[in-house]
Amino acid sequence: MKKIAFALWGIVAAGVPAQAQDHRPEYSAKVPPSIVTPEKVESRIGTLKFFDGLPDDETVRKTYDQLDFSRGIEAFLSGIPAASLHAMCKGLDQAGVRPNRAIGITEDLMDARSLFLTPNSTTVYNFFCVDLKNGPVVVEIPPDALGPVDDAYFRFVTDVGLTGPDQGKGGKYLFVPPDYKGEIPKEGYYVARSPTYINWLLCRVFVKDNDVGAAVKLVKDRARVYPLADAASPLATMFVNLSGKQINTIHSNDFKFYEEINEVIQYEPGDAFDPEIVGLFAAIGIKKGRPFAPDDRLKAILTEAVAVGNATARSILFASRDPRVRFFPDRQWSNGFIGNSYAFINDGERMLDARTLFHYAATGITPAMAAAKPGSGSAYTFTARDAAGQFLDGGKTYKITLPGPVPAGQFWSFTVYDSQTRSMLETDQKLAGIDSTQKSMKANPDGSYTVYFGPKAPAGQEGNWVQTRPSKSWQVILRLYAPLQPWFDKSWKPGDLEALHDR
Repeated sequence: MKKIAFALWGIVAAGVPAQAQDHRPEYSAKVPPSIVTPEKVESRIGTLKFFDGLPDDETVRKTYDQLDFSRGIEAFLSGIPAASLHAMCKGLDQAGVRPNRAIGITEDLMDARSLFLTPNSTTVYNFFCVDLKNGPVVVEIPPDALGPVDDAYFRFVTDVGLTGPDQGKGGKYLFVPPDYKGEIPKEGYYVARSPTYINWLLCRVFVKDNDVGAAVKLVKDRARVYPLADAASPLATMFVNLSGKQINTIHSNDFKFYEEINEVIQYEPGDAFDPEIVGLFAAIGIKKGRPFAPDDRLKAILTEAVAVGNATARSILFASRDPRVRFFPDRQWSNGFIGNSYAFINDGERMLDARTLFHYAATGITPAMAAAKPGSGSAYTFTARDAAGQFLDGGKTYKITLPGPVPAGQFWSFTVYDSQTRSMLETDQKLAGIDSTQKSMKANPDGSYTVYFGPKAPAGQEGNWVQTRPSKSWQVILRLYAPLQPWFDKSWKPGDLEALHDR
């Protein structure tokens, strides 16, 4: 009889949930509606269901899939700096520029055969990576050079040359790993301690009087790289001519991107990066000392996440919603360094989209680029749109006028880039651009310059023309070397690209 009674009691209790809910316990809280989870919530990932705040199995599955997806997107956007520098060093290594042994040099300048984020074709570049895992490395810099050194997350380490401690006189730099316990020489070196093992050095030597050979000779005579342990008798530095080499230094935009990030995490010290970034990578399975081996479910999610992340990066770069990107209120020209901060910091805020914008488009972080001073460094502005706000079309012809005098103490240049690769646009024109030092460049009678962009040069304008390609999108960077005061106070500004109608 007791078993029957208990069974009947259970049936009755199950049938009167409303009555049970109406009973208020003696010790009752005032529960605001804002902290209560409803039994059902409609969301972009579907219907989410709960029993008194407990998610059902299907809701748990949906939310974890969404969490992995969102973290995969953010890992792409936040991981671009690390993947970009990793791809740079890997591409250079494959071209024969071995870390601590060789310097890559563009003896015949840069052209579109090398996949490289937004280089120019007017200066002699020197690219190489140093690996500090086995101890400090010495780099000898020639005089009159200019460039930054960045770590494995593309963070600024130091400048060399004109904006560095040698102030353009040249000298020896000693790069020290984060965990180095040995003795450091007390004199003879400009010492820089890096938080990572891998560092990338970009050193530009400007071409004077169109004498590229003299600039190349200066580098080969004075530039060196070798381990500190070999300083007494270093091996000869190798120089690899990168001009015309078909190499890739750009990170992947598919699932391989996460594998590139994993290679960085496995190689560098565990505390080389911000714990938040390390935690983000770990959340999708990229953890130092562990294999990155996502199961089929996670791999499918990350494959979709990197596609959305790539689309997001391209939206941030080419269609920014940040009003600070616009360099001039009435022009289409954009600022690659929002807030003029090389660390992308604004009043305690890490500007995440600003960081993504820069690193998806370009390489090289230095205060000299972000906040140039009158008469030194360089200034940059870019656009992918014409005067009407439309994306630039390689099949159309455009013209732009730079009012005179152009505020550049050294020279100015235009370089066009493929929006797909962010590298120099592949055309039959080697330089993929034009600069004010070229003898073929003609100024207007009032001192201004008009430059044309299109598949064919307008009659009589061959010297002021940059070639584009039909069916290809493109963007352009205007560079001012040693920008002058009118650039900074914005009393001077470039015109917009005006589409010319076919006649």
